[in-house]
Amino acid sequence: YLRDSELRTHRPQVNTTEIDNPRTWSAKSVCNIEADKSKYGQIIRCEAIHPAYATMSANIEVRFDVR
Repeated sequence: YLRDSELRTHRPQVNTTEIDNPRTWSAKSVCNIEADKSKYGQIIRCEAIHPAYATMSANIEVRFDVR
């Protein structure tokens, strides 16, 4: 998400087993965001949804820092 707008990835999510534990999986999604000063200070949020999480989802937020 950029602020409250959901961003779509340009490629499909990639799922692979963990190198050190083949019983667990890693999921990777890549999203491109054009960097320009108009986005400076806006919140970027990555959200993962999975039933194994206690709250069904986990997220992290960072502030866009374009210089």
